[in-house]
Amino acid sequence: MMLKEQTISTFCDCFGAPPQVLVQVPGRINLMGRHVDHQGGDVNLLTIDRHIFLAARRNGGDTFRFRNLKREKYPDFDFKLADLHFDSSAEWRTQISDPQVVEWRASTPLWTRYPVGAILRLYRQFDAPLTGMDVAVHGNLPGAAGLSSSSALTLGFVLAANTIFGWKMGREQLINTTGEAEWFTGVIGGACAPAAMMSCALGRVVRI
Repeated sequence: MMLKEQTISTFCDCFGAPPQVLVQVPGRINLMGRHVDHQGGDVNLLTIDRHIFLAARRNGGDTFRFRNLKREKYPDFDFKLADLHFDSSAEWRTQISDPQVVEWRASTPLWTRYPVGAILRLYRQFDAPLTGMDVAVHGNLPGAAGLSSSSALTLGFVLAANTIFGWKMGREQLINTTGEAEWFTGVIGGACAPAAMMSCALGRVVRI
């Protein structure tokens, strides 16, 4: 069974219904200028034929439910926005540095911090409560291999939410939202990885 079909099948098994949207995001390689974009430097990037697939749908409640095909490595996780008492009016860096938020983050599975960061960043951006979503993740993009699996996961969720909630964000907004969403993990970086994932084309290296 192909990765796409496996992701859809896992979603249906976990949540009892097909997804509303399926997103495919590639990994990226940084040829030169690694992670200097947020300091005004140039980076030279390309994407590869390894991907993360993310299937999602609204569930009609207030709970976000995350599942991964590799459950032994990436455990299930459910949460509600109310669990965090998140102040959407505060400045983003202030929000994610709040001691209560930092403590709560430390108690969550590492892999889920990326889509959770996307949820919180989108919540602040649109100043409206997000209804709950069911999410299943699979792929052949290895983690902790320098191929930006974390950015792929974050961008996948942002793209899925953009479609499901009908926000119609443009490419630049999708890229910047994804980059800032990753700050939730505690690392303040740039947005070169999602920029590559949204911009690269066959046979080309993209300079950003």
